[in-house]
Amino acid sequence: QETVRPLSRGESVADPASTRVFEVVRAACTVHAEPHVEAKVVSMKPRGTKVICTEVTVNGWLRLAAERGWMLMTMHGATPGLAEVAQLIGEPALLAVESYQPQGMCCFEVMCSDGLAVRQAPRPAARLLGTRRTGEYVFAHTQTFDGWVRLSGDAGWVQAVSSRADPQRKQQPQLQQPQQLKPREALSVEHVDLWVLCEAWAAARRNRGQLGPGDVESLRRLEQVTTEMVRNRYTESLISGDGGSLVAAGLLTQRQLQQPASWIKQALFASLLENKVLPMPAFKDLVRQLAPHARVPPLPAAEEEHTGGMGFWSAACLPFEFDSMTYMMAPNGIMIDPSTQELVGSWCPETEEVVPLAMVQNDGATYMMTPDGTLIDPVTLERVGAVNPDTRQVEPFGGMDEGDLVRLEQPTVQENLEEDCRPGPADVQRHLEFAQQNAKRRCWNMAVDAYSRALDACEAAKAMDIEVEEQILRGRAACWQQLGRLEDLKADAKRLLGLCGEEGDAEAQAWIELAKGGRAARSAAAASRARAPAGASHRERATDVDALDGLGDLFEGIEAGEEQQEEEDDKPKPWAAAAARPERQPGPAVNGGGPRAAGPPPA
Repeated sequence: QETVRPLSRGESVADPASTRVFEVVRAACTVHAEPHVEAKVVSMKPRGTKVICTEVTVNGWLRLAAERGWMLMTMHGATPGLAEVAQLIGEPALLAVESYQPQGMCCFEVMCSDGLAVRQAPRPAARLLGTRRTGEYVFAHTQTFDGWVRLSGDAGWVQAVSSRADPQRKQQPQLQQPQQLKPREALSVEHVDLWVLCEAWAAARRNRGQLGPGDVESLRRLEQVTTEMVRNRYTESLISGDGGSLVAAGLLTQRQLQQPASWIKQALFASLLENKVLPMPAFKDLVRQLAPHARVPPLPAAEEEHTGGMGFWSAACLPFEFDSMTYMMAPNGIMIDPSTQELVGSWCPETEEVVPLAMVQNDGATYMMTPDGTLIDPVTLERVGAVNPDTRQVEPFGGMDEGDLVRLEQPTVQENLEEDCRPGPADVQRHLEFAQQNAKRRCWNMAVDAYSRALDACEAAKAMDIEVEEQILRGRAACWQQLGRLEDLKADAKRLLGLCGEEGDAEAQAWIELAKGGRAARSAAAASRARAPAGASHRERATDVDALDGLGDLFEGIEAGEEQQEEEDDKPKPWAAAAARPERQPGPAVNGGGPRAAGPPPA
């Protein structure tokens, strides 16, 4: 069921004078069935897409004109420089509500002395449905770009602000007429559930037809009484330190108690209004019964304000559905698994596919690596090098100096210090899990490196289950097969046969036969490469580099968010380097330690 009523034929607002054009300015933007992030994703718009919009909610959701759906304009609360999703182009908008309304609902007071006309459509000539007296409250969730607001709780539209232009001068700037509706400040109603209050006013109008001055005063008094009760109950819970008493009294749920303070107060307001205030003799005849109302969820609260740490919303990550899975997408297209907070890949809008990525580190600098071994700088999102599968070194783009080679197998100084102690089962398991994660993402080079580390730790340990060693060898052999490294595949397959003893191993035997049968094909391929133009072999190895070339604007730099925290506990999560553009770190070391898989910390 839609929480925002669809347009009827008489309500069409697709008039060019009332629509505006917006352009997507992040890698991709999801279109939702309703104006909230929990709604179903119906389509996706890549960077540079221009869309015509007919309405905008008071918390920043754009209603599309050419298709069903809503698109977010700004992620309020996200890191400055990352929050913008879509940018207005062309003629400026004349909005009744210019400031952000965190509840997704705005309360207005009628200011015009002769009453405010309610019309069937957002046009002065549309059919008149009624009027609202001076001092009444009206509520709106959405507005047009030329000063009209759609009433919530009641049918119809009202013109909040209007403009006029001198017909003799085409370039005459628009002049705003006197204000007819005055929006209440968001801070003044942060403790009020505006959706429930809207329904209370709508219920009173259904009961009375036309509200009189006494009815308006009673409804204002209803809000004041409920607000005072909220303050008392909330203050008591703070003093006693027992928020559970509000749950025990049936005023809140345990889940609501975990929300930000403003949300808790709004939930208290709704509960107290319906269960304590409306039954009072002063109000029960005016508001006899509240109709079930659909509340549109607000935008998520910034984690830095609520929990004190960087989260997905603070890093401007939006939910994104792909292959029946929900991921979080950063402004630059980087996709993260929200359950594990691990990097998944990068979205390519041209192919509508995900290019798998893995995080690697080198002397404190963090990089992203594609399955073919291409190394990407997370700050500039530029390709800085590619793995040579024969030497297992990263060869920087634009130069082949020996001193610039980055050695994958070389541990960093910090890791040397960590590995002074003899490795144990925990170290083996740590490397094995990270290898399996990379293999699942098809990052074969990084998986091989992690499997090799696990095998080294297994051999150095005093005692290790032979089944674990067999699991490591089997996983690395599968990676060798994917990489076409037949000699390495054959070597690991023979080691597996040695571990299995006389029973043999059908999979290992098959790998040995594959390695033998592939020699002739490999020789023919080598001869073909020798006849190919210079540089062709590098292009053949970099099978996924062409896909990266097609990303275009996806790998453009994004503005820096916040400074990197100095304390260890305040450092951003592993995915934040790619999602929120951290400060530039030193580049790869010269003849020094090479990048290593950025797996979990040592046990």
